[in-house]
This record gives sequence, C-alpha cells and structure tokens, in this order.
Amino acid sequence: MSAFRGRALLSATVLVTMLLTGGCSATIAPDPNAGTANSASSPSIPAAGTDSGSATTDAPQPSTGAQNTASGTGSVTAQEHRAALAKTVDQQLTCGGGNLEITEFSVRVEVTDDCDTIVVTGSSVMVLAQNVKTLVVDAFSTDALVASADAIRVTSNGSSTTVRWESGAPSIEDAGFASDLRLSEFAE
Repeated sequence: MSAFRGRALLSATVLVTMLLTGGCSATIAPDPNAGTANSASSPSIPAAGTDSGSATTDAPQPSTGAQNTASGTGSVTAQEHRAALAKTVDQQLTCGGGNLEITEFSVRVEVTDDCDTIVVTGSSVMVLAQNVKTLVVDAFSTDALVASADAIRVTSNGSSTTVRWESGAPSIEDAGFASDLRLSEFAE
C-alpha cells in the first residue's frame, strides 16, 4: 500500500470515527433584532429527538436586547419562554376542555385551551399546552411544555421524551426510555 493511500485511509477512518462519536444539538436562539424592552427571547428547548445528555442546555441565552422581567434579574420568565415557543408552532389546536389526540408526525403544536386528556401518538412532535389533567406520550421524540398537569404518563413507546410543567406536582408514570420529566427551569 502506498503512503498516500495509507494516509487517505487513516484520514477517512478518523473522519468516520469523529462523525459516529460526535454529538449533535439544536437550539432556538433569541432574535437579535428584537431590541425592545418587552421583547420575548427564547432559550432552547431540546429539539425533538435529542437526548438530555447532549450539549444543549435550557439555560437562558444572552440577548442583545434589554429584558424587563418580573424578578428584575434579566433572566427569561416562564411567560416569555412560552411566548417565544408559541412563535414556532405549525398549528394551533383546541380540545374544548375534553380530549385531544395528536397523531401527526414532526409537527409543532400549540393547544390553546385547557384539556382533560392529551394523548401524543405522532412522533417527533413538540406540544405547547395549557392546563392538562392527563398528558399521555405514546410516541418517540416528543417534547412537551404544559402550564400544569395532574398526571403525566409515558408508555413503553415513549422513548426520548421531554416533558416540562410550569406549576404543580403531577403524578408520573414512566415506562419509556430516556425520558426527561421535570418542572420547567422557567417556572416562577
């Protein structure tokens, strides 16, 4: 084998190894043009399909615009975080206080009213919801933010599930794999 061919093979092996072992992450960055005092800026929530061990964080990101928050500390509030996420949705749904099933694949949905039960069976879904009695995740790569929930259930089909709630202490049943279920870091 020639020296050139050996170096090319070694370079290709190193590149493949780096690609296989490297991590990926996605973030939603604040709008740098939003410089008003009451502008909503958003830190990231993990993108659908990322694991909680990736390099992304849910911590507030620096912003070029001034922020006016209730605490006066300059950090993002739950209301600002929710407003920023609402700007990214593909569709708004209602449940009329009853039940709603989200079956679509790879969508960003905002549920605009309080629901008895929301069931997510579509994969790679982001759900932004109000008060929910029961949230059931029966799909993979689901990210959900609810104002509050009485119960959160992740079935065995619910791998790579991230659920955050802004208030309360829901009961949790987690039969999924790689779930990250906890109070939102933006809860007040």
